[in-house]
Amino acid sequence: VIRSEDVVEMIRKSVVDYGIKAIDTAPLYGCGRSESDIGMAFHQYQKEFSQVGGAYVITKVGRIVKPRSQCK
Repeated sequence: VIRSEDVVEMIRKSVVDYGIKAIDTAPLYGCGRSESDIGMAFHQYQKEFSQVGGAYVITKVGRIVKPRSQCK
């Protein structure tokens, strides 16, 4: 299992070091964890992200995510 802290750092590197401008996600990716990790990255590194022109999050709606305790 990859730790959220490691995912947040990978997102930072993708945006700041590699110039990625769009991050695609959905509530079903990781049973909602994907969106939480992306949100943490944008919160923790908002200054760095704005210095490189920012990034966009592309997400989907319409599905109800189960509580993580019910995810496999």
